[in-house]
Amino acid sequence: MTKKNKLIVRLKGGLGNQLFCYAAGKRLAHVNSAEFILDHITGFETDIIYKRTYQLHNFNVKAKFASPSQRMEPFKIFRKKALHYIAKKQKFEDRKFIFQEKNPFEERLVNLKFKGTRYLDGYWQSEKYFTDIETELREELTLKNELDVTSNHIFNKISSTNAVSIHFRWFDDLGSNKSNNISIEYYLKAIEHCKSEINDPHFFVFSDNLESVLKVLPLSQNEFTLVNHNTHQDEAYKDLWLMSKCKAIIMANSTFSWWAGWLGEPHMNFVICPGRTINHEGRITSWNFDGHLPDRWIQI
Repeated sequence: MTKKNKLIVRLKGGLGNQLFCYAAGKRLAHVNSAEFILDHITGFETDIIYKRTYQLHNFNVKAKFASPSQRMEPFKIFRKKALHYIAKKQKFEDRKFIFQEKNPFEERLVNLKFKGTRYLDGYWQSEKYFTDIETELREELTLKNELDVTSNHIFNKISSTNAVSIHFRWFDDLGSNKSNNISIEYYLKAIEHCKSEINDPHFFVFSDNLESVLKVLPLSQNEFTLVNHNTHQDEAYKDLWLMSKCKAIIMANSTFSWWAGWLGEPHMNFVICPGRTINHEGRITSWNFDGHLPDRWIQI
């Protein structure tokens, strides 16, 4: 039986942001008895710099893909702009095109009730958008296929040690005066906490720039393992899964390691994440806005 209500969710960004889009949309469709539909094309067509692509097919997600008409084709750019213009003049609950206006948690989205067809466009980076379907999400966000031999080898090593995953997200060149990278002091404090709480921890290092990480990594060679075989963005899900299987995680200022922490949390000792001030200049950034990080996580 086809549902009368429909929610069309525009996916975009890297794997971490795609997961946020999916989770928030899944819950909103559920509470409104709406058909859950993914636009897995439109949000990536303009991603010229990073050239990111749809990656949720690696998980057991459950949703239909949008048809060309549901993607607002033809003339989708014009039609989207028109709906966005109209929505800005409407009350939130009356908008056909629901767009994200700010980073902090938007309670209006959680409380939204609608009839008919709605479009959802935003990152919605808070677990508060989907806590009431947590069990279902955790079941869906499991791997669809078996891992390759090398990833399985890393997993076996993770399983046989007191493994801690540590993630470095590299935004700027090493030593940049305008760096958005987390300061090395954050990692020093996080590693110290792990060593005080976990007996003989072994650190599994993940990064988009391992060469730079090795220049600043405050660990001796026998204390860590570099995970460097998943080099293509289509293999990112493997790294996320491996990170989530450790006994603890030191996150970067990254939605990628946010999800590794959230998915692994049921069996992890703890999750460490960067606090509001995260870079070497002591500058407050958009990371860690209200509702972004669960209160139970350890902020440094």
